Amino acid sequence: MINNDDSNWLEPVRTKLQQSVDTIDAATRARLAQIRQQALTRAPARQFPRYAFPAAVLATACLVLAVVLTLPQPQPVQQEMIDDLDLITTSESLELFEDLEFYEWLEDYDLPG
Repeated sequence: MINNDDSNWLEPVRTKLQQSVDTIDAATRARLAQIRQQALTRAPARQFPRYAFPAAVLATACLVLAVVLTLPQPQPVQQEMIDDLDLITTSESLELFEDLEFYEWLEDYDLPG
C-alpha cells in the first residue's frame, strides 16, 4: 500500500531509477534480461501439492476426533450419592443418624434394637 505521504519521495526515486536504466547500453540490458530469464527458469515453483489441502482437512478431522474421544464422559449418578442426598435433605429427626454407629454395631451382632 502506498500512502500519500510516500508519494512525496517515491516519485523522484522512481524517476531516478528509470533514468539510470535508460543509460545502460543495449548489450548490458540484453545480458541482464538473459540472466533474469535463467534465474526464473531455475527457480522452483512454490506451489502447494494437490494433496496438501485434503491432507490438512484429514489431519484436522483426526485431531478433532481424537480430542472428542479423549474427553471425559459424564458419569451416571450413583445410588450412594442419592442416598446421601436423601439423608441430608430429610426433615425427620436426626437422632437416628446421631446413633448410627450404635445401630451398625447392633446389626453386626444381630441383636434386637
